[in-house]
Formats: sequence, C-alpha cells, structure tokens
Amino acid sequence: MLRERWNGGWSFLAGKGEGFFPTGQEQEQETVTLPHDAMICRPRNRDAAGKNNSGYYPEGVYEYRKRFTVQEEWKEKREEIFANLPGYVRPDELYKEEKLYDRLLELVTGSPGLDMLQQYEDVLKKDYPGELLQKYKGEVNKMAMHTGDRSKYRQLVALLCRMKKITGGSKVAEEIAAEWRGKYRNRRAMMDELGRL
Repeated sequence: MLRERWNGGWSFLAGKGEGFFPTGQEQEQETVTLPHDAMICRPRNRDAAGKNNSGYYPEGVYEYRKRFTVQEEWKEKREEIFANLPGYVRPDELYKEEKLYDRLLELVTGSPGLDMLQQYEDVLKKDYPGELLQKYKGEVNKMAMHTGDRSKYRQLVALLCRMKKITGGSKVAEEIAAEWRGKYRNRRAMMDELGRL
C-alpha cells in the first residue's frame, strides 16, 4: 500500500469566514506544513479580545486546503474491504460515502419496504428517478391491497405526494390513484383521502 505524508503542502489563508479561498485572495495564500500556528502570522495587540489567554493575538478565521489525488490502488483496497465485511454489516453507508450510487440503488430496490428507499431517496432521485418510482409503486400497491382505517389511507396518499416530488412522479402517482379509484371504489375512506391528492 502506498503511504503519503499529509503534513506538508497545505495552502493557508487568513480569511473572514466566506469559505475556502474566496476569489481575489489567491495571491494571499501561503504554503505551510502542519501542525501550524495560524495566529502567529498576525501582529500582537494589547487590546486583543483574548488578552493574555490568546497571547495578545487578534481573533480571526484561518483556512487550510490541500489537494490530493486518490490512487488507483485505493479502488482495489476498497473492493477488498467490501468483500470482507461481516455478514451483519450493511454496506449502504459505505456505498453512499464512496458515491457508488449504482450499488446503493441495487441495495435500495432489493430491500423490503420503504425504509431504505426513503433513507437514500435524496441521494438517488436525481440520477435514478425511474427506478425509485418503480420501487415506490410496487410497495404502495402492496400496502393498498389490504384494507385499513383512514389513517392508513392518509399515509398512502402522503406517499403518493412524496412520489410527485421525484422527476416523472406526478404521472406515476396519478396513474396509481386512478387505478385505486376503480379497484377499491367501495373503500369510502380511501376515496375521500385520494380526493386530497
């Protein structure tokens, strides 16, 4: 495994909290090695807010940045880690952090119920709206098969409303609602709730 020292090559800027290296301040960067005392670059002032607790240095915001490239070797190591995960460990959070969204989608669509879908909906809905809507459709149709009270039907309509926020979801939700109006027309409470869609 390749190892790299991270202490050197950091860009440092005494800023004002606008975010890393605001435009126009690139020329003020300084290359430093960590650990680095950010305040030591400022002149001391006997009226500094921290007084002797801060060594009479003024308060400030200090920003550091370092660019690095992930080696190809990491991809191999990552696959090794995935392959050796204990059976009780779900890899979904790892897939999310590594931006392996195709794998995350496979887990989501293969999981029972809506819990994992709703957990990762915001991460996946931009790239995989159709797949998420299909998962929603299958689950809400299964839920609708069994009669329930008004609160259950209200929950189903809330899920249809949630689907409408995904690209293409309005059409799918309306199609499901139309099917239910025909199939379950004798469920008065469901019909009432569908009227709110």
